[in-house]
Amino acid sequence: MDGVTLHALPTVSIDALADLALLDSAQRARAQRFVRPGDAAAYVALHAALRRVLAPEAPAALVYTQGPHGKPAARGGPEFSLSHCPGHAWVALSAGPPVGLDIEVPRPMAELAGMAAQVMTAAEHAAWLALPEDQRLAAFVRLWTRKEACLKCWGVGLSRSPAMLHTGWDTLTDVQGLRLYTDTYNPGCLVLSLALGGP
Repeated sequence: MDGVTLHALPTVSIDALADLALLDSAQRARAQRFVRPGDAAAYVALHAALRRVLAPEAPAALVYTQGPHGKPAARGGPEFSLSHCPGHAWVALSAGPPVGLDIEVPRPMAELAGMAAQVMTAAEHAAWLALPEDQRLAAFVRLWTRKEACLKCWGVGLSRSPAMLHTGWDTLTDVQGLRLYTDTYNPGCLVLSLALGGP
């Protein structure tokens, strides 16, 4: 992926006070609003690490802006997309085109069938139902991360219905002008999808 780098970020602080000092006032206020101390600590560790990646020379001076639908951007920094799930956090940096990243760890879902019907196109849903039942969770997670990556790349989030976007879960690599990549790390443990805008 020319011009794109991926970084795994820590979710635990080595020096919590140093990490907290890097955050801006809005981030520190948000950290204080977490009910569980562990959630606050993970937030601080992750966002301090992100600042170090985005602005290695002066991480505390980094200023964030937001797009119309809330997509964050680093003023004067690279295009980026952050994604995290329990125990994992990754960021994609792009030297030019917009980028969207989503990661998930497959886990049993009681409402898997209902969620699939809600977020898949009709063609995706029919193909998914044709899969052996023991393959459906993995296919769903791959499809979901691909849709999320595209929506994040466009900066629209869930203001656009995932069910209106056909990505599939396997071979499709060109989605409405985006290049789409999906891989699995530590097989079965972490699915990562990346969408990259043109040209």
